[in-house]
Amino acid sequence: MKPKPSSLTTDDINRAIFVDYEGSKDKPPTLLGYMIDDHIIAAIVEPCFYDCTERYKAKHAVQADHTNVLVELIHRAANEGRVIISWSEHDYNLMTAALSEHKNEAALLKSAFRNAIFTARRWFKKSYPNVIRERNDLASMMEITGYRVPEKYGTNLVGAALRLLRKQLALLQSETPADRYLTPCGVRAAGWNWLKRVSTEPGAAQVIRLKVGLGSNR
Repeated sequence: MKPKPSSLTTDDINRAIFVDYEGSKDKPPTLLGYMIDDHIIAAIVEPCFYDCTERYKAKHAVQADHTNVLVELIHRAANEGRVIISWSEHDYNLMTAALSEHKNEAALLKSAFRNAIFTARRWFKKSYPNVIRERNDLASMMEITGYRVPEKYGTNLVGAALRLLRKQLALLQSETPADRYLTPCGVRAAGWNWLKRVSTEPGAAQVIRLKVGLGSNR
């Protein structure tokens, strides 16, 4: 059952656990990024990408069992009175799927989860009553409200990078001699570059803090 839409208070946002998934369509999630008190962790939850950890400028990336890291985050939220914020219901669905055998944690998540889109829409309509948004994604809202989105953090870039990396991993595992030029080092380098890009971007958390939580028009 889906959580009911709930508005976010400034205190909710200041103390929240922000979560964001990255992955490929029709594949298990690859990366679960989360931020607590401005401390960012990139949990790699798809085993075939574990070798992307501990790279230059990606020391915050760690191998993690998907279910275990969720259970830890949910109990921390419950024990410390925090909410868990995401920019979409999709992230909530991924979390509940991973918690299929953890009914207690699923119930705690349902209580703690907040979809930031509901608060963002309300704030946007009040602050920009004459502006019509063509898209509902975070990037378009950032642009309209004066936050430039760097090209390397644009829409659909992560999916393309993941497809390339999966292809490289598949080639590495191939028994075809001609494919063996792709060394483990090459795969690690590709993973390292991808991880630096997707796991260090500001993302929804900072935008929600600045634009929704604080109500600034700048």
